[in-house]
Amino acid sequence: MTRRVKILVFGTSNVGKTSIINLLAKSEREIGHGARGCTFKSEECHADFDGVQYSFYDTAGLNEGDGDPTKESKEAIEDLIDLLAEIRDGFHLIIYVRRISALTKLDKQNYDLIKTLTNGQIPCICVNTGAENIDPINKWWEDHKNVFERAEYNFKDGLSVCTVVGTKPEFERIYKILREQSELLLWSCIMDNRLDEPIAVIQKNSEIWTKLLTIIDTVWNWKIPVFNIGLTDVTGEIRDEVVITFKRLLRDHNFDDNKITKIVNKMYLVR
Repeated sequence: MTRRVKILVFGTSNVGKTSIINLLAKSEREIGHGARGCTFKSEECHADFDGVQYSFYDTAGLNEGDGDPTKESKEAIEDLIDLLAEIRDGFHLIIYVRRISALTKLDKQNYDLIKTLTNGQIPCICVNTGAENIDPINKWWEDHKNVFERAEYNFKDGLSVCTVVGTKPEFERIYKILREQSELLLWSCIMDNRLDEPIAVIQKNSEIWTKLLTIIDTVWNWKIPVFNIGLTDVTGEIRDEVVITFKRLLRDHNFDDNKITKIVNKMYLVR
C-alpha cells in the first residue's frame, strides 16, 4: 500500500460531494448551492483513517442544461485538461455521488464520462445522498442496486447515506446519529473496495489528446475528424495534422485565437 490513498469524488453540483468529503475528513469546507454549468475543477482534501492517509479530490461532472459549447464549456475544456493531468497518476478508488432519485440521462452521461476518463480500470462505488428519512439508512441502496445493474452501471458497491446538518438542536440530534452511521458505512465501503496501488490510466502524452477529444465528442456532441488522422508516431509526439484539426474544431465553435492558443499550449505542458 502506498503512503497516501487517492480517491476521486465525482458528480454533478448540489448532490452532496463536498458534504461527503466533510463527513469523512471531519472538515467544514463550504458547501455550494449553485452550479457553474459544466466544470471539471478539482479541489483536494485530506483525511486520516485507521492509520492510513487519504486524499479526496472533489470534482464536478456535467450538470443539467449542459451541451452548449459556446459559453462555459470554454472554461470547462481547460479544467478538463487539468483533471486529465491529475488523473494520469492514477487513483485507488472513485466515489460517484448522486442524490436519491430515479436514474436519469445525466446519470448515465456522468458515469460514461468517468468511465472514459479512467478506462474503466479503477473501482467505482455509488454513494446516494438524501437517505435521512429511510430506515435503515442503507435500505434505499439495497432495494435499488439491481436497477443500476440492469441499466449497465458497473459499480463495485454502493450505499445510501445522510449528510444533512440540522438547523435546530432538536433536528441536529437526529441528523448527527444518521451522519455517524453514514460515516461508518462510507469508510467500510472505501476500505473494502479501494485498490492497494493506484492505477495510472494515462501512460503516454498522446492518450491525453485522445481522451480530451473523446470526451469533447461525448459531452458536446462535436463531430471530430481527428481519429481518421492518427495521434502518435514512434517518438510519441503529437502529429501536426492533429493540432491543426483541433484548432479548426475550436475555431468552428467560436473559440477565439487567444483561447485556442492557450488550450493547445496547456495540452503540450501536460506531462
